[in-house]
Amino acid sequence: MRLKPYVRRLFAASIGLFVVNKFVVRPWAEGVDLPRWAEVLTYSSPNAIEGVVGMTVVCVMLLTVRRRLDGGAIGEATLFAIGAALTSAYVLTQEFGLHHLGGRNVVDPLDAVASVVGVLTMWLLFSRFGVADEDPGR
Repeated sequence: MRLKPYVRRLFAASIGLFVVNKFVVRPWAEGVDLPRWAEVLTYSSPNAIEGVVGMTVVCVMLLTVRRRLDGGAIGEATLFAIGAALTSAYVLTQEFGLHHLGGRNVVDPLDAVASVVGVLTMWLLFSRFGVADEDPGR
C-alpha cells in the first residue's frame, strides 16, 4: 500500500524529532534551568511522537489486513477508531506502568496527555485526509 505524502512526511519528521530530542535537546536541557512549559514540552514530546508513530503503524496494518481479508467491508472511519483505541490502550498502559514493552517509564500524567494528543491528532488527520494514496502516480 502506498501512503499519502503527508503521512510519509509526518512519520519521517516524527522519527527525526524523536532522535533530535533524545540525543540533542534532552542532554542539553538537563544542564539548563528551563521555564516549566519548555520542560514539559521537552520531556513529554516523545510521548506525543509515540502516539503519532503508533497510530500510523497500527492504522496502516489494519488497512493492509482489510485489503487482504475483507476487501473493504469495514469502513475506514471504523478502522481509524479501532486504531486509535488500540494505540491509546498501548501508550496509556505503558505510561501508567502496566507493562514495560517500550522500556522503563516514569509515570507522569502530562506524558499520558501528550500520548493521547498524538493519537487524537493522527485520528483527526486520518479521518479528514485518509492514509492510502489511491493515486500512486503522484
